Amino acid sequence: MGFTRYHHIDTGDPRFRAVWPELVRDTRRIVEAAEARSVSVRGGWGSGPPTLTSEPIVLRDTPIGLGEREFPSGVIWLNGDQELEEDCETFGIWPEMNDRQENWFTKTEHCPYDVVVSAVLLRLKALAPEAARIGSDFWDDDGDAWSDGTRLLVDAGLAAGRPDESPDR
Repeated sequence: MGFTRYHHIDTGDPRFRAVWPELVRDTRRIVEAAEARSVSVRGGWGSGPPTLTSEPIVLRDTPIGLGEREFPSGVIWLNGDQELEEDCETFGIWPEMNDRQENWFTKTEHCPYDVVVSAVLLRLKALAPEAARIGSDFWDDDGDAWSDGTRLLVDAGLAAGRPDESPDR
């Protein structure tokens, strides 16, 4: 049990496929803005740099023994900093993800990298609203689970705004 962000992406939707490279570029800007706030963003296992690419890539040598994993259209793969004990579950999005499972979630336990996960999901919803549904199991003091992510989007120079349709509302 813990704080969780939810997302369902229709990766077969051509609108999602069309914005995928832009989402990866925007995620790089989001990570840079988070790091300017002193939020440590690492690779999916809590170490090294995050993997943010729309090019084919193979991730190897996972610490939990998954071997290698191929991402033919790239991947957004990130976590908090394990050394600082600011990591939890890996946040990942990739165009082939629905080949395995339809509904996805990431438990962030309110670790600092949660603001990045929030901002990426908000950006995804803004870029491909018909192809993505997002949600969370938390509301902050303002009654809003997305305000930190919205502020990070502004810091990243990306259009801010709430998703038109979120399971949180």
